[in-house]
Amino acid sequence: MERQQRIALKVSDPERVFVGVVNEHFLSDNLSQFWIGFNGKTSEEDAYYIALYLGQPISKITHIAIVDSKEYYDGGVWYYFKTIIKLKEPIGNRYLRKYEVNWSLADFNLKRENMDELRNLLNKI
Repeated sequence: MERQQRIALKVSDPERVFVGVVNEHFLSDNLSQFWIGFNGKTSEEDAYYIALYLGQPISKITHIAIVDSKEYYDGGVWYYFKTIIKLKEPIGNRYLRKYEVNWSLADFNLKRENMDELRNLLNKI
């Protein structure tokens, strides 16, 4: 797998949230590495946030990650996180595709101002 240099994000919609489906093995093996990879088609747009949908048997979004940068590889993209936030109450109870792009902070009852403040604080660390 040919690695490329990490690329800064170019976000046109600061409210956009990508949702990626993960399994419990991802949570236990990779979550501490602060990254997620998507094979195949991804969005042309970037987002500051990726929500992690834990597959069956939970079938809910359990975490939201704040994205730091991305890196393309053969056929996909890796997103690297600044931090990962566990939701108090998991969201949803429906089937999601492997990767969805049409979510916003409002879908998670999150305010842009609060998330911007958190991202800016993390940039200083």
